[in-house]
Amino acid sequence: MSGDTFDQDEMWDAINADPASGRAKALAYLDANPPLSPDNRRRALNIIGVSFAMQGRMDEALVYAHQALDMAMAQNDFVSASRGWTNIGAMEQARGELAAAVEAYGNAVELSKQADQDAVAHDHTLTNFGSLLLEYGRPDDAIELLEEARPVLLADERPTDRAGGFLPLAKAYRRVGRLDDAESLLEEIRGFLDLDESAELTGTLHCEEAQLALARGRTGEARSAAQRCLSVARDSDLLLPQVDALTVLGSAAMSARNINQAKGYLTQLLSSLDQAEAAVSSGSDPAPSIVRRRLEASRLASDIAISEGRLSDALENFRTRIALDETLDGIASKAGSALDTFRYRQEINTLNLQLLESEAATLQSRNAQQQQFIFGALLLAGLLALLVWVFFRSDRQKRALNAALQRSLDGQRLLNLDMQHRVKNNLQLLLSLLNLQLQSASSESASAVKSVRNRILSMAALYNNLYTDEESDVGATISAKDMLPELIGRIASTYEANNRVGTVSIADIHFDKATASPLGLLVAELVSNVFKHTDESFDLSLLAKENDRIVLTIADRGPAFSANADFKTGGGLDIVNELALQIGGTLEHWSLSPKGNEWTLEFSDRAAPVKRAAR
Repeated sequence: MSGDTFDQDEMWDAINADPASGRAKALAYLDANPPLSPDNRRRALNIIGVSFAMQGRMDEALVYAHQALDMAMAQNDFVSASRGWTNIGAMEQARGELAAAVEAYGNAVELSKQADQDAVAHDHTLTNFGSLLLEYGRPDDAIELLEEARPVLLADERPTDRAGGFLPLAKAYRRVGRLDDAESLLEEIRGFLDLDESAELTGTLHCEEAQLALARGRTGEARSAAQRCLSVARDSDLLLPQVDALTVLGSAAMSARNINQAKGYLTQLLSSLDQAEAAVSSGSDPAPSIVRRRLEASRLASDIAISEGRLSDALENFRTRIALDETLDGIASKAGSALDTFRYRQEINTLNLQLLESEAATLQSRNAQQQQFIFGALLLAGLLALLVWVFFRSDRQKRALNAALQRSLDGQRLLNLDMQHRVKNNLQLLLSLLNLQLQSASSESASAVKSVRNRILSMAALYNNLYTDEESDVGATISAKDMLPELIGRIASTYEANNRVGTVSIADIHFDKATASPLGLLVAELVSNVFKHTDESFDLSLLAKENDRIVLTIADRGPAFSANADFKTGGGLDIVNELALQIGGTLEHWSLSPKGNEWTLEFSDRAAPVKRAAR
């Protein structure tokens, strides 16, 4: 094969139609005789890297992408180098290497500035970084970046580039529930994209059409689009579109109650997913594209297991889904930090460019008036001064920002403390008013007033425990060992029943305030009910079980609950049930033999965040 016959546009068309066969042609050109020119050799290396990436083989793709980048940098071709860094960022993103992807996109922006190709390179960088945020579970931030790139994409004469930017935006619209916007954008893409030009884009388009139809409940349309996607993906050995298409087909089969067909699709789905994961490989963090698809596969497996009555398998899949959800939450949090880093880097780059341009203009005006030797000395002095000025200015800005943040934090803490004191004072005022009312209340209404007063006393005791001066921060946690015994003691003192507190067994568990508050009020209500309606003692335990479950048990030796009409009609039962729902728990009651009641509350630290004490 002769290097003189190399045609870049023809090679791009070849890998878009079939990545494997197009790559084979590009690899053959590397050994051409006569050899390729340096520019064409760099283009061939880039095309080979992209073809591997289209099939999800990111490790091999990065090898060729870096070779192409090294050649571009050696030739001082900043336009090609900028695009090379953008490609590398997309590949690192697919491997789950978030930090490396952000670094690559930042390098692409810097080189685009040097190449004076701001619009084109900035558009590609925003599109790829928007896709990164979408894959890492931040669709709202992705929409912001992708919509910023949309005007430049509309002016792009290459339909494949335009579609490559619009498809992630359509997917982001679907993820946030903007289904009409997603459907409108997909119709626009179908209007300008030649479906025979790029197998990867065509497969992605069909898959997105299938997922949108499924989201709208149009099962038949979703199945048809997924079949089209699967056909294109298998013809071109595109693994992730195969996974997406099989997921939609499995979900559609479950909607039609065709369990056997759904199981067949699930088997194919897991096989394709394993191949895709093996192709991506080697990232230090799990690739979000794989984790998200594992979650969808686990959801389909759960539905099949439930339909077949295999509850233990369904439970195992639910646990897998919980673990995958937690992984995606962590990934989304890291993506938010990466977005802040990317924006900060853009701002710093813009500032540095402005400073360099200003200094260059000053030096240029002096060049006409001074000797070459004097000009060189002034240039060196100016650059040194600029570096020192940037260093000290950055240091001053950092100190000023830290001081402002500290002042803001101190102010928030003062406001928080003031609010806590006001709440405590208001609770005390309410108690005083109720005590006055109690003095003049009739015997019929006195019981209701006492009930309200005792509930407020419980709330005040709980509030004093939750919001001490030392734990005024919003994120502080509360020890159950400290909170519940003190709360029970105060309630017992209110009813003059300290001798009726039995065994209290509490594990070393810490709760955040959003969980501690309703839990404390629930305990206060049940303990108060014991003191009001029995003359017997009670026992309380709070224990941690396996699978991150927590169980609260309160048992008394009083009359059976069915005889306790006041607790039912007085609203106590409604209150404790509502408090149990707030922490995602289930409250159950048993009557004990020969007499007594046992209340059990079981809840999960996922439904209500719980932090365990350090061991």
